Amino acid sequence: MALGVADVAGYLGHRPASLPAQLNAVLVDAARQGLEPVYMRELDLQGTGEMTRLVVLRPRINSRYVDRSDELRVYRTTNQELRVAYVIRPYPLKDQPPYHLTLLGVGSFDRTDREEAIFTLDPEYADQALPRPFALLWNVARQNYEVRSLLREGPHLVPLHGFWATSTVRLDHPISVPLGGGLVLHGAGGAPYVALGRSRLAAAYSVSKTCNGCTGVWEFKTFCLNFDNHPYSEGEASEYSLTGRRRHHTALIKEPLTGIPAHLNAALHRGYCE
Repeated sequence: MALGVADVAGYLGHRPASLPAQLNAVLVDAARQGLEPVYMRELDLQGTGEMTRLVVLRPRINSRYVDRSDELRVYRTTNQELRVAYVIRPYPLKDQPPYHLTLLGVGSFDRTDREEAIFTLDPEYADQALPRPFALLWNVARQNYEVRSLLREGPHLVPLHGFWATSTVRLDHPISVPLGGGLVLHGAGGAPYVALGRSRLAAAYSVSKTCNGCTGVWEFKTFCLNFDNHPYSEGEASEYSLTGRRRHHTALIKEPLTGIPAHLNAALHRGYCE
């Protein structure tokens, strides 16, 4: 994948400029390509105190790259030189719109000192968004950066009713998203609404709905986040009644979806997560 980013040290000379000046040079070069920054963060992905710089670039509306997805870059500082260490740019499936990368949060979301950046892939449609949450993290075993889907498996839902509810679940099923450079985000499942907490993710699913804009029943799920020595980063935090049956948390939500944020916040505090 062509990055279109020159090696910063190459054109700043043998003596590196200050890190802010190097970062500004990166942004100037990106602007020449029709890209503008939407997020710039520092975070400790490795948990060692070495800060990496996260930059997300988005094509400008009037640029020739307007139909291209956002690009995520990770920069490391080596010998006072800012160097790109990891790049992903998701490629939409056939006949689908490009993806926006929406940052949900940066921090340590499990029991380790390593930090993660949590995003959603958002293919924006005319009347709805279908976010697919994923994490950018450091793989200690492989000594490299990686991205990991957070909703790899479909949730256990109450029986679905209505065309809109069943069709939305089909759209949100896990898919593999090419990221360029041979990288792939595997098992990228989604939900119409998601919210992020300290060690968990909440998601809202329509389970009884006849049309977009209609009042309907929504189910609210909690998923645990754990990136430490686990093949998967998620697990549905299921609850069971005294009878041993799975407990479902549903609510009748009126359009324009009044009540969704409150129920998502409640879901972030439900269920047991180690």
